[in-house]
Parts: sequence; structure tokens; C-alpha cells
Amino acid sequence: MDKDATKKALKNEKILMPRHIILDKSYKPSDLKRIRTPLVVKPVDQGSSIATFIVKKEKELSGAIKEALKISSRVMVEEFIDGREVTAAVLGNKNPVALPLIEIRPKKAFFFDYQSKYEISGSEEICPALISRALTKEIQAVAIKIHKILSCRGVTRSDFIIKNNKPYFLEINTIPGMTETSLVPLAAAKHSLSFSELLDELIKLAFEG
Repeated sequence: MDKDATKKALKNEKILMPRHIILDKSYKPSDLKRIRTPLVVKPVDQGSSIATFIVKKEKELSGAIKEALKISSRVMVEEFIDGREVTAAVLGNKNPVALPLIEIRPKKAFFFDYQSKYEISGSEEICPALISRALTKEIQAVAIKIHKILSCRGVTRSDFIIKNNKPYFLEINTIPGMTETSLVPLAAAKHSLSFSELLDELIKLAFEG
């Protein structure tokens, strides 16, 4: 899912999101004067945290942008929100439901990068997330709202950072992973859906009109 298009679609929906700018290969150093580190640099149209960098010092910014532009023609440079990361899976078409939230704590990296996502024991994934019931319901409601606004079908997974008890929406994954270390099957299991039952439900949803 195009990260910039997603944010544009949600711009007027009163959903907290980190500030960002979009750059392409024609960008100039002056374009960066509006933003301050720490920042997140990532391709607009990639997933799995490929070519994603946390930039803490300004001198590292141009190098991170250069690397990200090797993967995509456009790059998002986004305000870094320091907080707890949770992800919300939403299942359904016309009447979607939110699955239990998962809190993500990378073990080897500073953030939930590619290795943390796909290596065994790359991160600690706590389901349900250890947050208040009120905050859980708030995040689930926002995730369902995003799923509906974007006319998503089947299953999506929306990522959030919690700072000062406020959830900031980062991005949505419309084709979330289904490996043994993936998050959606974990959330589904806590919702009393086995992996095979989850797949059956996704097939059923795919055939809905």
C-alpha cells in the first residue's frame, strides 16, 4: 500500500500520524530544512521494513535517503515517534472486526526491522498487548476505521506507536505476512481462530460480493 496515498486519504479523519515529507531523486538539500532528526526514512511503496532507516543525526540523513531511493522512486521522511509499538489486525469486508492487539518488542534491533520480523526470536510479540482496555478499544476502532476508509477486504494489519497514551498511526499492510513468525496468525489464535480456520475465513471473504 502506498504510504503517502494512505496518509492523504486519512488526512481529514482526525487520526494522529507522524508528520512527513515525500522526496524523489530530484530533491534538493534545502527540502530537508523543514524537518529535524530523529527521523524515519523509508520507501513509499515497500513493505517488511526494507530499506528503512532510523536517522538520529543530520549527517546520516542524505545517506539514508540515497539508500532508500535505490529501492523506490519516492521516499518518505517521517517524524520519529519514540514509544511502544503495537499492531492491529482487522478481518472482514463490509463488517470487519479487530483481532487482539500485539505489542512488538524487537530483541536485536532498535526497531521492528526486516530481521526482527522474519528471524526466529527476532522480537518479542505480546498478545494481547499490555495496555489498558480503553486504549486497546481506541486503537482497534481506529484500525477498523482505516480498513473501511481505504475500502480494504480480507485482512489488514495497521501499525501504531503509543506515546503519552496516544496512538499514532504509522502505516497499513494490506498483504500481511502468513509465515510461522507472522503477526496476523498470532492475533487470530488469540481470537480462537486456528491457522487453517483463518485461511478458510480469508477464502470465504475473497468470494464475497
